[in-house]
Amino acid sequence: MSQQWSRAFFGAWLRLRAFLFSKGGLMMEYGVVRKLDRLGRLIVAKDLRNLYNIHPETTVVLIPTKDGILVKRVDETKK
Repeated sequence: MSQQWSRAFFGAWLRLRAFLFSKGGLMMEYGVVRKLDRLGRLIVAKDLRNLYNIHPETTVVLIPTKDGILVKRVDETKK
């Protein structure tokens, strides 16, 4: 792993950590705690969307697991 990449990753991690502990987000074992709105929608934090390259109109799949729901970005090029 290159030192430049390591610094970039660490900087992104610090920004994400700062976000998770601000703006009412509670850090737990697996991430940020959010409530669903009245229509059942879940807001994904901008830092997480940027980290995983999720933009408006990105297709995601919801996969039920024994521990909860996995949200996974669909790679449109593999269709």
